[in-house]
Amino acid sequence: MLFKILGPLEVTGPEGDLAIGPPLRRMLLAALIVEGEHLVTQERLADVLWGDDPPSTATKNIQTHVFHLRALLGRERIERRHTGYVLKITPAERDTDVFEQQVRQGRLLVGLGCYKDARVALRRGMAQWRGPLLADLPSRAAWRGAANRLENQKLLVIESLMEAELGLGHYETVVEELSLHLETYPLHERFWTQRMIALSRLGHRSSALMAYEQARQTMNQELGVEPGPELRDLHQKILQS
Repeated sequence: MLFKILGPLEVTGPEGDLAIGPPLRRMLLAALIVEGEHLVTQERLADVLWGDDPPSTATKNIQTHVFHLRALLGRERIERRHTGYVLKITPAERDTDVFEQQVRQGRLLVGLGCYKDARVALRRGMAQWRGPLLADLPSRAAWRGAANRLENQKLLVIESLMEAELGLGHYETVVEELSLHLETYPLHERFWTQRMIALSRLGHRSSALMAYEQARQTMNQELGVEPGPELRDLHQKILQS
């Protein structure tokens, strides 16, 4: 069974995607998946489902949703413990764990200069992403921290993947993919640096210099700052080449 939260919530069984049920049931399951095998208290589940205004029947409603989820996933999947519930799940069954395992392997391989194998691992990791964490559900404190952490990690993964592609000489791939990523993350300076490197190595000196001007204008307009030393130094090297 696969539990997918990098994007809309999905659970896939041997025969395909499972129909999880109404929104509150989906939110309860999401809270359990995010925590993995850690206890989620009934109080926290009530906060996820109803915020500061839980109904008087909150405990009974949670028990009803858990009953239906057990019927769907298997009774042994959700274990009752003292003040709450635990979802029994292995790292291979949760997309965030698969993502992080592939990322650890890929970034290690980049550091060793094993760019081909690094590229494979990092692209496997990125393939887990279908959108922001739990994109189909309202934002909740229960998973907001995880969402921010994973989003930041995703940026580092893209950097490492582009480093591998540069190491393999796939300069056109770097230019094309970073053009798309910069539409979403225009203030991420490392992407501008890697794009300029790829353009320069393709022999597109003027385009690399133009990319620097785009980066400088974007940072100045949005943040009121100039590019950092790495980007400025690269700009000078290209000017002098």
